Amino acid sequence: LAAMEIDVDLLQKKSASGGPPREIDTDRLASDFLLNYEGHVFEVGQTLAMDFEGTKIELCIKSVSQIDLSGSQPSEELVTSDDAKRVGQLLAPTSLTFARPQGSKLVSLLGEKVAG
Repeated sequence: LAAMEIDVDLLQKKSASGGPPREIDTDRLASDFLLNYEGHVFEVGQTLAMDFEGTKIELCIKSVSQIDLSGSQPSEELVTSDDAKRVGQLLAPTSLTFARPQGSKLVSLLGEKVAG
């Protein structure tokens, strides 16, 4: 994969409501995610849980962009769940960005890897 955008939320939403949003450093999260999942195959819409620095988070693959290995024009277009090419393997050069799911107020994303 050339790039992958991932929604980040707390896994246990009920117990966290009412307090301030949990701050998540996206630079460290990207490093940990790559360390744990390099080589894995991901699909748009796939959800997984991860323990990040003692916080249980829910990650949902929001979009991916493919690397074109055929030597023709590189594909910089994001592939969404409506497209046929919505699966790819996470490799070290994959650019990771993170976003908050729409309507979520449980996390606050910090760092250089925030989408948008």
